[in-house]
Amino acid sequence: MTMNPLTEILSGHFKVLSTKKLHFVSLTRDSLTYVKVGSDGRYPCSRRDRSSILVADIYGAKAYRGPEDDSSSYFQLYYCRVFEKKRDKRKICFEVSMSDSDEENSSLAEKWVRTILWLVNDPEKEIESIQGKISLLR
Repeated sequence: MTMNPLTEILSGHFKVLSTKKLHFVSLTRDSLTYVKVGSDGRYPCSRRDRSSILVADIYGAKAYRGPEDDSSSYFQLYYCRVFEKKRDKRKICFEVSMSDSDEENSSLAEKWVRTILWLVNDPEKEIESIQGKISLLR
């Protein structure tokens, strides 16, 4: 059974490091989408507050912890938009600070990276097998 490419695999609220603004981040088989969360906790309707990165454009990802006095962890994506005339390499970094625990934040950042890299490296793989392996690695 093939999974719908629009089915959400992972989602969460993270700050985009360059802006420090909170975003709702959603990962599907085809793309990672992030939408800025307004100060009222709602999602704006403006197209400029919503961005997507195609999984096919991602060529790398990494997770790392913050400094010693920071319980946050981070995951960073490296991508290059394939269908643009000028193919600039780009990166974006998300801050994971869902918990006061360094370990929980680090585990969540690593889960995002593992899932994204599995989708990048083996797009035909069924997500159920990915999720099973991810839970075994925790």
